[in-house]
Amino acid sequence: MSFSQQNKCVPMHKQINQLIDEHENKILSLMPESATASAYARIKMSITNAIKSEDKFNYCGEGSIFNAAVLAFRHCVEVNTGSGYAYLTANTRSQKAKFELSYKGHILLAKRSSTVTSIYADYICAHDKYHIERGINQDFKHSFEIVNRGEIIAHYACIKFSNGEFDFEIMNKEEIDKVKNCSKAQNAAPWTVWRGQMGKKAVLKRLLIRIVIDDATVNLAIEHDTALELGKELNEGLIVESSDKRLPGTNYKPVKIDLGKSRTKQIQRNDNLEFYLTKNGLITEKDIINFLVEEGKITPDVTLKDLNSNQNYKNLKEEIIESSKQILNTILDRTSQIAG
Repeated sequence: MSFSQQNKCVPMHKQINQLIDEHENKILSLMPESATASAYARIKMSITNAIKSEDKFNYCGEGSIFNAAVLAFRHCVEVNTGSGYAYLTANTRSQKAKFELSYKGHILLAKRSSTVTSIYADYICAHDKYHIERGINQDFKHSFEIVNRGEIIAHYACIKFSNGEFDFEIMNKEEIDKVKNCSKAQNAAPWTVWRGQMGKKAVLKRLLIRIVIDDATVNLAIEHDTALELGKELNEGLIVESSDKRLPGTNYKPVKIDLGKSRTKQIQRNDNLEFYLTKNGLITEKDIINFLVEEGKITPDVTLKDLNSNQNYKNLKEEIIESSKQILNTILDRTSQIAG
């Protein structure tokens, strides 16, 4: 097998689509009973678009991405769309993907419950007017001017049930800070960028935990979100183990192939180049090992440590990198000719 043949693979978004198609019946069984075929199709399309638009997914295990995608189906919500209900993201350090609901996503799920007619979250600023009364005849009112509201001092969430009952939850700045400080992402986005939105999410979760909503999806959302904040994984209902079916190269360091600025831009403009070399001109050490084994130049028991410590293996590695440059440049030349 030539290196150009070995160096081809199905793009990540197509691999995830294949897994979704393979497990379609299982996925449908995990979705809410009210889910429609069109909802399934929209969620699948949003997952595809999310993966295609972000190169970071190329560094995540295929199982990790798929499991995160399954959670989007379980919650029956589209990801990375203008609605902002939920997001599918990739972390290059942990090499894992995750599904995460926004505060609007929590509201969306709660509104789907037959027991909830309205639910709302907002924040209170220092110059706002508000009235809080707890007890059997509890009451909450909040009014404010559009300008000069001052800094945020509290967040609240209100809910109205189909039987006419009303409830609310309020958290001051110190309580929101405690939630933030318990989060693994306290020093990263979205806490550093969208603090107001994260505060709404925190108070909504506290309200939804305290009250009783007989809805499996709402309860799953709270459980999953809490696990994320604590840096834990929620494995219930997942189909592919995160260690299985990973893309070649997962957990291996990328090898930079510098083709220059103009070539890099050309790669970034072309979404159809099907080979291990990604849009950034990268291959991985695992790709090099796989190729050398296929060519019979090394045995399957050669480890990553061997590749980086033995001079003979180092030389083979450099040959592969140089060959990769030549192959990529040839493909790009042909692409330019076709485009011209």
